[in-house]
Amino acid sequence: MSSYEGMKDFERASTLADELLLIRKRVLGDRHLRTLFALRAVAYHKWKSGRDDEAIALNRQLVDSYSEVYGPEHPETLWTIHNSV
Repeated sequence: MSSYEGMKDFERASTLADELLLIRKRVLGDRHLRTLFALRAVAYHKWKSGRDDEAIALNRQLVDSYSEVYGPEHPETLWTIHNSV
């Protein structure tokens, strides 16, 4: 199986991740777990594309969202904090 990430085309992967996030926000809402997973993917692809400032801002948004929705000690909150270090 091939993917844009596997082909090191991080800009294209980032564009698709952005599109997926918009769809999930519209269909599931901003705080749905799948939407937050999509936001994490966007942050990851921004980072892989060398857009560190954007990735850091998105990770901060993720930490805030997970803390608000699931609590500060939820595994997803903690994993996002771990990825922000």
